[in-house]
Amino acid sequence: MDFRARLRQAIDATGKEDKTIAGDAGISKETLSRILNGAIQDPGFETMNRLAAATNVTVGWLAGDEPFSPADRDKLVEIIDYLSAKLRPASARPKPNAIPITTATSDDLLPPLPEEALPAQATPGAEQDPNAVPAGPSGISAADRYKQPYEAVGDSMIDAAIIDGDVLYLRKAHNREDAEGEIIVCSVDGSIYLKRFFFRNRRPELRSENRTYGPMILDLSQRFEIIGIVIRVMRNLSRKPRRN
Repeated sequence: MDFRARLRQAIDATGKEDKTIAGDAGISKETLSRILNGAIQDPGFETMNRLAAATNVTVGWLAGDEPFSPADRDKLVEIIDYLSAKLRPASARPKPNAIPITTATSDDLLPPLPEEALPAQATPGAEQDPNAVPAGPSGISAADRYKQPYEAVGDSMIDAAIIDGDVLYLRKAHNREDAEGEIIVCSVDGSIYLKRFFFRNRRPELRSENRTYGPMILDLSQRFEIIGIVIRVMRNLSRKPRRN
């Protein structure tokens, strides 16, 4: 099986249309079609690397160097996830890095935003600890949590110009694809995080915007929920230091 047949198999295994895969790989649908029909004989390593990432396989597998098919590889990932969850000590799980804000003083109030984009908050702390917390009124239903304000905590998102104490406003994520590559507020095992979201190899991957910190790659044993996508950041220059 040549690499074009393998690429066709990998694309079909994702269940996505060719134009979606092309977009994920940063090329046009026409370029992908020319690669598949042989009009482009040598796509180049960079293009192959991006197509491999978009189809959740490796360049080696596309080139025929890897013994696993995409289906075999997915099954192996599930087995590894299961064993990791069983063997990993509880202390190794990431700690939450965000907490809900239940009270506020007049000094904490911010100008109101439209209902569809209420603020969200995150809290400071060590990386892999929760770093976002609700900052608005309590009693919001689970379905409407994206309307809840949050405040950023710590330095894990500084390269995205989000610093400790910034207030974040969200919109609803319509589906997983809608949130792909976006900065989100999410819940992992009940703890709230502010991260950039990707879905790789059938697992959520939460990345910080600070090279000091590695990504959080979740496994099948963890409860994961996207609360909302960050659409606005507000900074109160006169805010008082956060009370512990």
